[in-house]
Amino acid sequence: MILNIHNSIEEIDERFWDSIIPSNEIIKTHRFLKAVEHSNINGCEYYYLLFHENGNLVANASLFVMDFFLDVIAPTPIKRICQSLRQVFPNFLKVSLLGCGTPVATCASGVTVSEKLYFKDVLTLLTQKVLEIGKDVKADCILFKECTQKEMEDFDMLQVMGFIKLDSLPTSFLDIHWKSFDEYLRSLKKKYRLFVKNDFAKLNNKRIKVEVCEDFGNHIDRIWQLYINVYNRAEVKFECLTPQFFKNINEYLASESRAIIVWLDKD
Repeated sequence: MILNIHNSIEEIDERFWDSIIPSNEIIKTHRFLKAVEHSNINGCEYYYLLFHENGNLVANASLFVMDFFLDVIAPTPIKRICQSLRQVFPNFLKVSLLGCGTPVATCASGVTVSEKLYFKDVLTLLTQKVLEIGKDVKADCILFKECTQKEMEDFDMLQVMGFIKLDSLPTSFLDIHWKSFDEYLRSLKKKYRLFVKNDFAKLNNKRIKVEVCEDFGNHIDRIWQLYINVYNRAEVKFECLTPQFFKNINEYLASESRAIIVWLDKD
């Protein structure tokens, strides 16, 4: 198996990279990675790996390097102590992190393999190369980020190589299998249907308007301000998205991205 490394996703042909990406995994596509790379998130540096077997692309992977504070998942009292200490020691518990994936939370690993039969060889070669890169960039820790439940059995071989399996940061997702919102409501227990109906009644009384924008370029500044308001209040913080990230998503993903905007009519 042959491995090629690139320092920018733009060094790789988009159709070539995407040729093994499943159609429902936009967050692994060339255009999404391009949006992330050009967003100046946490000052990250990036690496993109291509795995070839007999002249065919069989896998790809994305890596990033960023500074990371180890107290990110610590209880709030400990965070406050660390923040106080950083007023005197700015680099307290600060490490250089080499991650497989992207700095953006995507609920997906940074590895795509065209066929399961290649997975073991790809992961073995990938780990070897990650350790080499980690040494070159003087990384203090290495993270294989957000492996899905379906992938866990395959990624468990990393534990044999000395890695420790940890739970990801909190997240949530919902598989959509209802044909309409009404069908979704009917699937809920009566108590929860009432919760939803009561919430809608409150929204109607407040004259709330919901808008789905395919092109949300004119709303970027406000969207980012709302995002940063939430970010500043969050107990767990990994990456900090930038206004440019939202601009890039709108531009590079075009019709594949949406912004759901909720307006309060004050008139």
